[in-house]
Amino acid sequence: MTNHRKIRRASGTLFLALALVLAAQACGEGDSPAEPEALEEAEEVEEKVPATATQVPTARPAPTATPAPAGFATVTYDLVNLRAGPGTDFEVIGQVVLGDELPIYAQNEDGSWFVTDEGGQTWIASWLLDFDGDISTVPVAPAAP
Repeated sequence: MTNHRKIRRASGTLFLALALVLAAQACGEGDSPAEPEALEEAEEVEEKVPATATQVPTARPAPTATPAPAGFATVTYDLVNLRAGPGTDFEVIGQVVLGDELPIYAQNEDGSWFVTDEGGQTWIASWLLDFDGDISTVPVAPAAP
């Protein structure tokens, strides 16, 4: 083989090797100066991010039934106090006005005061209302605190 052919063959091999190196770098498979930094950053992020626990689904509590009001009453005076218990001795906790319609959930023993909330915390004097329904269907509330 002549020197000319050897040089030509060597330069062809060198060209092929250079082309493969450039192609590998273009595809991101070669060593580049940024790669070691990127790997270090990825490792730092991995160390900083805590592993998350898999949440096990829990049974939801059954919804509680909201009691239905025994009826409704309309306020018949301009301004009426709502109280923390059945009587004027109890604290005023709110007010309603003429025409307001209130749900009625319970009444005291003699029917002179109505409970206007599900929890039995809000009371109103029955003589200040026009009750729409049969008063005998309104349950008696437990004794006030």
